[in-house]
Amino acid sequence: MIDLLSGLDWRAPWWGLLALQPLLLRLWTLRRRQRLEAYADAHLLPWAVAPRPSISPGPALAYGLAWLLLAAAAAGPRLPLLTNADGRLVPGHQSSLYVLLDLSESMAETDIAPTRQIRARLELDDWLARLSGERVGLIVYAGSAGVLLPPTDDSAVFRRALGLAEPGLIEARGTRLDAALELAGSELQAATTRSRAILLLSDCAADGLSGAAGDAVRAAARAKPRALLGADMPFHSYETPETAVENAKRLAAAGAEFVKAEGGREIIGQVRAIIAAGIPFCGHLGMLPQHVLEEGGYHRKGKNETE
Repeated sequence: MIDLLSGLDWRAPWWGLLALQPLLLRLWTLRRRQRLEAYADAHLLPWAVAPRPSISPGPALAYGLAWLLLAAAAAGPRLPLLTNADGRLVPGHQSSLYVLLDLSESMAETDIAPTRQIRARLELDDWLARLSGERVGLIVYAGSAGVLLPPTDDSAVFRRALGLAEPGLIEARGTRLDAALELAGSELQAATTRSRAILLLSDCAADGLSGAAGDAVRAAARAKPRALLGADMPFHSYETPETAVENAKRLAAAGAEFVKAEGGREIIGQVRAIIAAGIPFCGHLGMLPQHVLEEGGYHRKGKNETE
């Protein structure tokens, strides 16, 4: 609580002195009574001064709390203001975030125009415009992972770094999501901001849940401070109830607290088998990214009861 208050800016901090009003009024009342009691001899006080009224602690506490809230509101608490790329003051959220951008070979596919990787960069560019002071860094990965840009609140610098994130930037082939998560976790450990997050951009292609895929879940489990960790089951990893349970158990053993899979009635058998095995399951509404080719592209879904 103290850290939260100390991290705020106050528009007019002197208004916080209003919180002292109940104390000052109490001191004035006591001082005034002392002067009245000095007015007459002790044996005449019952006729000269009214007896002290009894004060219930409840109303007194409510009175003091009301003045405290009034003082806080008048002082104008707000998040720290930062200057954005346009020179405007915007609220700073005091959070650090690492974008994990997949540069593996599968991101060069053209099923999403112009390519998956370019579309991811375009989406990031739109997302940057909606930020308000967050510090954002960039980690790229394929067969290995590396920090392309440490966290910065300068969106222009981030865009320049994003322009360097080309598929050939990392020579090692593969998709080492585990290495990227491990790196992001270690980098965020050193961040001085109150909140930290990871944004992953990938096509979610996976050969299975062994090796690096399981390592990725373990890395996320170690990186999360206070979060509910879920694992999205890769494509073709839950085609039968038996394989669904087997792979869900792998994810749970790696640290996942629930699993998620795409589908509706067609995977109800797999869902029931996973739940029967004691593993929490998260449903999926709307479009199915793993089945985008089968559905003829990206479309809005999940807006009616049938979907």
